[in-house]
Amino acid sequence: MRLDEKDIALLNELQKNCKQGLRKISRKIGISITTAHERIKKMQKEGVIKGYKVILDAEKVGSPVTAFILIRMQYFYPNSTEPLSQRDVAKKISMIPGVSEVHIIGGEWDILVKARGRDLKEMGDFIIDRLRKIKGIERTLTTHAWVTVKESPEIELRPSFR
Repeated sequence: MRLDEKDIALLNELQKNCKQGLRKISRKIGISITTAHERIKKMQKEGVIKGYKVILDAEKVGSPVTAFILIRMQYFYPNSTEPLSQRDVAKKISMIPGVSEVHIIGGEWDILVKARGRDLKEMGDFIIDRLRKIKGIERTLTTHAWVTVKESPEIELRPSFR
């Protein structure tokens, strides 16, 4: 789906605050409420808009510790020629409670995981007792965030120029 300037403006407004009324959004970007509604429905149908979420304050809901975990894959079981799927391992990791992001990456490491927990002990238990038990994980390297300066699900959108 090709996005025009009004679609981009609409998406930017929704990303800022999707609870603001359609009347307010349409006024800000200079289109009618009906047009804004139709555009939103079309972008939902096309999968541009995946859904709407509440953004929680991790500290206030009891998960103040953020860990970033690099994972190195073991691509074959010992004594086996059947390869392990990096995508399958990533999907298994994504199903573990506390995991907020899973990325298959390039370079020396294969998968990057962002997880949250109450404290360092909980994060350690998560890595030792849950994560490292997944078949295909050879090695992990974990680092914790001391201070989060920016964390946002927003994607910066700009009109494309030709």
